[in-house]
Amino acid sequence: MIAVLTRDTEALVRAAAARHRRVPVRVLETLLTDDDQKVVEAAGANPALPVDRMRALLDRAGL
Repeated sequence: MIAVLTRDTEALVRAAAARHRRVPVRVLETLLTDDDQKVVEAAGANPALPVDRMRALLDRAGL
């Protein structure tokens, strides 16, 4: 069910789904490439995202 919400046409719905703690990592990886920045931020902040992927995002951002 959560994976369906991550494909919704509304960015607010995708962002809310990206924040859910049970989103599969493979789905989070897809959401990191979303066209809407809020969705990308929500996916990047999800604690289910592996640490190495979080580090790669921070490195790319220069942080």
